[in-house]
Amino acid sequence: MEPVIRPIDETELEAFARAASTGFGSRFDAEQFERQKAGIEVRRTLATFDGDVIVGTAEAMATTMSVPGGADLGTNAVKGIAVLPTHRRRGILTRLMERQLSDMAERGEPLAILWATEAPIYGRFGYGMATYRLAVEIDKADTALAVEPADKDLRIRLVEDFVHRRFISNGLYEDKRLVVPGMMRRKEAFWIRRRDDLMGDDAFFVVVEDGAGRLRAYATYRIDRSWGASGPEGHLSVADAISLDSDAERALWQFLLNIDLVTKVSAWHRPVDDPLPYLLHNPRQLRRTLGEGLWLRIIDLPAALSARSYMTEIDVTLNVTDSLLPANSGTWHLQGGPSGATCTPTAEEADLELDTSTLASAFLGHPSLGSPAAAGLVVEHRAGALRQATAAFCWSPAPWAVTWF
Repeated sequence: MEPVIRPIDETELEAFARAASTGFGSRFDAEQFERQKAGIEVRRTLATFDGDVIVGTAEAMATTMSVPGGADLGTNAVKGIAVLPTHRRRGILTRLMERQLSDMAERGEPLAILWATEAPIYGRFGYGMATYRLAVEIDKADTALAVEPADKDLRIRLVEDFVHRRFISNGLYEDKRLVVPGMMRRKEAFWIRRRDDLMGDDAFFVVVEDGAGRLRAYATYRIDRSWGASGPEGHLSVADAISLDSDAERALWQFLLNIDLVTKVSAWHRPVDDPLPYLLHNPRQLRRTLGEGLWLRIIDLPAALSARSYMTEIDVTLNVTDSLLPANSGTWHLQGGPSGATCTPTAEEADLELDTSTLASAFLGHPSLGSPAAAGLVVEHRAGALRQATAAFCWSPAPWAVTWF
């Protein structure tokens, strides 16, 4: 009998969560499930049933994401894609992913995003790696900033109350989203599921405010205390840090780099255009590791391409292949610039030819379209079209998908 795929109902929440835990190789945590189950959006779940047993899972959170130019697009934050080890290699994951894409298209939401546990999987479903992230580690010995904060009235304040922490972080995070693409709105479901990661009881939370009391930056961090033969060897790990301007950025890192009993400061996820190397008097104290970031899927191609802005004027025709969402396939006339764009179907000859995952990789503005083109993933039919499209698709600031979900 062919397995059945359908959304779960409220009575199946625990069985769904148990199957997802097993699929990811973890034991089911009943206490954690009780804390987080309200964050599961039941109508956006899919489960594969073998008889009455759930053997495959998929879910998504409804949210929005900033795109180049400041628009906020409806987005599915995909997670929990798992198959029981007893049922692998039977096509269950493929059918789950195809059904999920079909459901998203029916709802009319332009984008889907995910963090890939296994990178080779998602390209075949039209996802492209759309951001990079920098993991940084700073040797705190003799650390100094190259430039001190200009505003001498900036001050640092610790905040203990969780409700106040969330209010502050949401406000500053949303202000940052107005100018930085790739930032997902942190809606209620996110906080239910990920609160402890950012602001658990073991975390410290600080804000930077000016003399008038205006909030300019915040950071959440933890300290792993340890001692060596020569004294303290604590490790300060930054979980979340947002600054609205360069002066606040300097004040925040000046504080973090001067906390006592700490010899190493790290942050797992910084933007690729991070100012940190330029903040430090000795940039060699900063070790950086470039890693894979967010994967993005374009669900509604004309809606997505016409919603973002472009760094320079663009007037090209794109022939796009999308085997799973045929409405995206065909030749599109993309015309626009910094103030907006239109994307309409056309019978004209294509200037560039590419598949939907390649287009998704360039959608947020970094890496540029020229990178996959250099790998042979873009075919240029009109001389100069690739150069024009590469310049137009780029964006500054670079996308920063800082929210793990």
